[in-house]
Amino acid sequence: MIQTQEEYYGLLNSISNTGFWYIDSLKYSDEDLEITGWAKAPFHEISNVTFFVNDTEFENIQYPHIRNDVGKVFSFDPEASSCGFVCRTSLKSFENDANDEIILKCVNKTTKKPFSDISQKNFYFSRNQIFNNISIPDEQRRVRVHGSKNEFTFLFTGYQLFNNCKYALKRIFNRDIDSYKNILDWGCGSGRSSRFFNQLQHASFTGVDIDQDNINWCAKNLNFGHFLTIPPFPQTSLNSSEYDLIIGISVFTHLDETTQFAWLKELKRIASDDAVLLMSVHGDTALCFSPPDIKNYNKLERNGFLDIGHDASLDKVIKLNNYYRGVYHKNFYIQEKWSEYFEIIEIIPGYINNHQDLVVMRKK
Repeated sequence: MIQTQEEYYGLLNSISNTGFWYIDSLKYSDEDLEITGWAKAPFHEISNVTFFVNDTEFENIQYPHIRNDVGKVFSFDPEASSCGFVCRTSLKSFENDANDEIILKCVNKTTKKPFSDISQKNFYFSRNQIFNNISIPDEQRRVRVHGSKNEFTFLFTGYQLFNNCKYALKRIFNRDIDSYKNILDWGCGSGRSSRFFNQLQHASFTGVDIDQDNINWCAKNLNFGHFLTIPPFPQTSLNSSEYDLIIGISVFTHLDETTQFAWLKELKRIASDDAVLLMSVHGDTALCFSPPDIKNYNKLERNGFLDIGHDASLDKVIKLNNYYRGVYHKNFYIQEKWSEYFEIIEIIPGYINNHQDLVVMRKK
């Protein structure tokens, strides 16, 4: 167990030494691209970090420079305030049209590969797909599921979530996301990632949430799918054995332990035989972004599950004010407890929203 602040900071440093990076903003034209963000170099090897667009290094890279806001988040790392970057490049040299999807990467300068599983997450950009003429929810609805008032970050992060799921399925199961017959977005909110499922040609798409206001907005504006309000606690009206792909982003991060098991049971009921489930959790990576105190960390390490209390984000739209929580999971807990419901295929650290782990499961 951790005894001192020094030990705890050492733990967080060991987790973050695998490398994190994030794009805060993106500017583009028909000819040029600029990305701004931060990158924590693995083991502080700043000189070994570079940035690529597709498989070509950015032409102009300013890294590192001061980012005091990042230093405040990673207060355990005295070098974190010097991890900002600004990268610019011309798009003229790319064979594909600038409107097509491009892949943005932070890689090891020597190997041209990601530093680790945690830093493997690429970012994706496509003007045609991100700005797809679908209505954008108003500020209040965006903030409730995303936390930011900015329209572009709502669209950009939603597009990343969609692609995170798409490429995880391709890597692990060698399946295209459009090959699934019935897809369920469990906890779809105001459609941050749901809106990008409009590009699928074969799959039937359903989004559900306990937030009736957001569901009403989705049903009105995202006409390619079916959107339904579900109760905070199971059982739902969804058909048994209906869905062969179920995605739940930032849902188990907010459920107390008893409610978590009730929903695992319900997800098993509505999942078809051999269905795949992609669920995000706050694991070790999340500790670096919003670390509990030492007492809470030791409780998490001991029990594998930690509920740090009420999250007020949904207080205005659901009557159960203590329902929405802040929750952390350890891998050993998921392997032990969740495997009673599903086969745990893989837990990808830091893969969702740069800080949530993605639990990949299959119905037994």
